[in-house]
Amino acid sequence: MDKYTRDIAQGNLFKDELFIIPENPSIELSGGYTFPLLFILNHHNPEPINEQDITFIQSILKQIPNTDPIDLAQIGILNLGGKDVSILQIIQKYKPEHLITWGDMTGLKGVEKSILTPLFLGNIGCIHCPEIGAIKENKEQKILLWHSMKAVFNII
Repeated sequence: MDKYTRDIAQGNLFKDELFIIPENPSIELSGGYTFPLLFILNHHNPEPINEQDITFIQSILKQIPNTDPIDLAQIGILNLGGKDVSILQIIQKYKPEHLITWGDMTGLKGVEKSILTPLFLGNIGCIHCPEIGAIKENKEQKILLWHSMKAVFNII
């Protein structure tokens, strides 16, 4: 067996290879985005957020340490709309300090998607959450979200 065949068989030849996903220009940011937190959704047919979900999101945002309480209008919201998007494209374009994804993120490429486990991409804290409606009714998931938020937002 020659050296290259052995390296391929052992998974060592291309282990550091990077693949570029073409930029998707149709992804638009909504929200005020005055606080460097992005919510990422993946809704094909976006519906208005109901009042109970807004209340739940506001309760999450109030837990983030900041000199003034953070409001939903201050964060950025990206809806992938079923399109494939590279996490690097989002980071380079919007420069968030924190990312929280909600629901199915099959279109988000280049990042591990462990549900309710804090993840750091360099200095950027990331939390992948189930759909808002599912998590607000599940005590165990709310506890996991709180522990992830403590790590990502340095909550003591």
